[in-house]
Amino acid sequence: MRARANAIAALHLGAARAVAFTLLLAACASPKYPPVASATTAAANASFASHAAVDLTWEKMPTEMEMGSFLFQTYRTSTLAGTEVPQDLGDTVSVFLWMPSMGHGSSPVTVERLGAGRYRASAVFFLMKGDWEIHFQVKNGKDISDEAVLAITY
Repeated sequence: MRARANAIAALHLGAARAVAFTLLLAACASPKYPPVASATTAAANASFASHAAVDLTWEKMPTEMEMGSFLFQTYRTSTLAGTEVPQDLGDTVSVFLWMPSMGHGSSPVTVERLGAGRYRASAVFFLMKGDWEIHFQVKNGKDISDEAVLAITY
């Protein structure tokens, strides 16, 4: 009976050590800094004037020969809980690529609504290397009612 009690105590001690080790590793983890936006960055974000925000995650990076695509979601931060709440822009959102240093854009981007505040942008193509802006635009007819701009380097 005593041997069984010692085995159970050793098992509990091993589990406690495993939990302590996991907590120690979590405490030493690298902090999550805001991403530096580039065409090779996996994710980036920007804000609208209306205080909504947009997060972008590349699905397929564009190359000189192939168009790319990215997923993006729009949200607001809840002031009560501090959590992200999806901000649905409906079918009024569009994406526009612009190269400010050269004064031109790129081919039209196709936007597909995947769900409340979730979208896919496809046919993303940068004409040349350099600094680009990805404009997320909310439109009311042809008028732009809100916009978030994400500057990237391709």
